Amino acid sequence: MHAEAVKITRLLIANNWSLLLPYEVLAESLNALGKLISKDTAEIVGNTLMQRYSRQEFTFVPSQPQILQAGLEKIHSAPGGPSFIDCLVMAHADEQQTTYIFGFDATFKKNSYKLPS
Repeated sequence: MHAEAVKITRLLIANNWSLLLPYEVLAESLNALGKLISKDTAEIVGNTLMQRYSRQEFTFVPSQPQILQAGLEKIHSAPGGPSFIDCLVMAHADEQQTTYIFGFDATFKKNSYKLPS
């Protein structure tokens, strides 16, 4: 999966795609890495993301109240039993009017989102 993620990242950057990362996804990802692997790993990943942000490879986005509400509404209606964070990502995609989500969770596919290719 890592190799595929790197391949997709390079493709997106080369083609000037706008990559958006909700703050909540960053926080949850770093928390999970810290618990599942180590805090050092979470720090390395966090610093790598900050370097990529400084190179303008993606943009951090806040979740405005309407996005949070849309995410909450998806919790019980979206197929596959998605987490709130998954629902929040889908709500951001909907607001941007895109079906592309850079995520490997099967829940996204079950909800008609796809990986960029």
